[in-house]
Amino acid sequence: MLPENTLIAKNQGRDALSKNDDEVGLVIDTYNDNRTGYGFIVNPLGTQVDFKINDDGNNIDLNWDTEWKCAVAEFNGGWCTEIMIPLNSLNTKKGWIPGVSTWKDFSLKF
Repeated sequence: MLPENTLIAKNQGRDALSKNDDEVGLVIDTYNDNRTGYGFIVNPLGTQVDFKINDDGNNIDLNWDTEWKCAVAEFNGGWCTEIMIPLNSLNTKKGWIPGVSTWKDFSLKF
């Protein structure tokens, strides 16, 4: 059994999703239509995954890439991330009001 404060992160390949890593994710719905958007995922190693969502969420395009930055820090058996996304890399309209969704997935099950 793993200690309670163990972080799980092995994936170091950009845009390679892993169901086994802890992760934090963010989806920005640039048209606030619940149909399209851009997603960003970070694991405790700072590995980045970005993707574009189309067709009412039925199409996830992992080939979409943009320049963005993240920083990760570990503390007391936990971790946090800071994500910096240049908004000009997203398809937006003037005066846009985005929808934003976040999630966390920790592979260690208690």
